[in-house]
Amino acid sequence: NLQTTQTVFSGAVLMRRQFAETSATGGLPIPPGRTALAVKLDDPERVAGFVQPGSKVMVFANVNEQAALLLKDAPVVAVGPSTAATTSVDGAADDSNSKDDPSTVVTFALTPEEATKVVAAVSNGQLYLGLLPS
Repeated sequence: NLQTTQTVFSGAVLMRRQFAETSATGGLPIPPGRTALAVKLDDPERVAGFVQPGSKVMVFANVNEQAALLLKDAPVVAVGPSTAATTSVDGAADDSNSKDDPSTVVTFALTPEEATKVVAAVSNGQLYLGLLPS
């Protein structure tokens, strides 16, 4: 009843943290009692792109210039797709995009209470992730 949370390459050493319980929700490894919640983050907010499926992260919120720790140990179940900053034909940055950082959708497996905190923070401010050791 386990599914890989990241790509497995031929000859790679397999570790338990690379697997999670499966669910009937499109193949995302969502543990019982949790729900998948996706948020769009720029590269700096997701530790310069080092957050990957299987990562454990701290989730911080910056609301009204006040930072707070929302979650101490949130599991990441999926990352992607990414969007790059757009440029015009002459190589100049597209003014319709105010940020130059690529954005990526990060999906967490959260309890309903945790998901409520994250949704409120996204609606009122900005999220930042802190990568925890494996």
